[in-house]
Amino acid sequence: MNAVRLQTELKEAFDAPEPPALSIISDSAPVPVLAPAPGEIDEILAAHGRLSVDAAARIKERAARLGEDFAIAARKLKLLTPADLAIARAIRDGVLQDAPSAFKLGAELVILHRPNSVASEQYRSLAARLLTMQSPERLKGISIIPAGAAVSADVAAANAAVAFAQLGKRVLLIDGDLRRPRLAKLFSAGPGAPERLADAASMEDALRETVVRGMSLLAGQAPTPRPEEFLASSRFSAMTAAARAEFDIVLALSAPFGPTAEGQFIWAETKSALVVARRDQTRADELRRLQSTLRQIGAEILGAALVA
Repeated sequence: MNAVRLQTELKEAFDAPEPPALSIISDSAPVPVLAPAPGEIDEILAAHGRLSVDAAARIKERAARLGEDFAIAARKLKLLTPADLAIARAIRDGVLQDAPSAFKLGAELVILHRPNSVASEQYRSLAARLLTMQSPERLKGISIIPAGAAVSADVAAANAAVAFAQLGKRVLLIDGDLRRPRLAKLFSAGPGAPERLADAASMEDALRETVVRGMSLLAGQAPTPRPEEFLASSRFSAMTAAARAEFDIVLALSAPFGPTAEGQFIWAETKSALVVARRDQTRADELRRLQSTLRQIGAEILGAALVA
């Protein structure tokens, strides 16, 4: 099944007069060269041990001699990686906090590591469309739902959360896929993050700021054996209620739609959903079953993302 056919089937499967916002996330196009200004960038990189004094001098000498900017000269000399340049620029521009963990963020965060890529633009576009098409109250609880066991939605959830934060929103990302928690590692969560999200007595116990300005994380670092017990509890309901009161955007990654049912507790709590489908894998009949389940629990689909 090609991408065009799946896009059509997504719209047909949701069976709405106005189909939900649809974004096809792809990172296959060439990435333009970043061109941050010299000076501040090399100081940030040097402070974090990513650039030696000798390497900085060589880059500046070439840039001055050939009329190149700092980034191009660094890449031509192979003295800096594109990822390091992107992170340093994000620190300079105030997108990331000036902290060592900024350079440990997962490479899957394309919106930070490759901000000019096609995929990054699509995540920003998806966030902008949801902000302009939905009420602020509805955005205070959105489930990110993988449309089947073959779909991984953690990367889509993480990049979407960063996109909202870059638009000036206070964002909370919840890793509700408790059997397979991955977001703490992706954001290089520091000491204090709970071993299991279910171990936290309240939102304050589990809440951790990320190095992304304006973005916080609720995520455990180890699997929870019986996640449905926590997700059905009053503690989880209290966490989501507190989150709505404190944040502009609350995104909750859930377990995939399929044989296990714990994701439904998150869907019922948030009442809104962003469905993530996989190119060449997700079938239209799966999407129809998911939509039927969401309708039964009173949750509404706000949009869909198609990932490779």
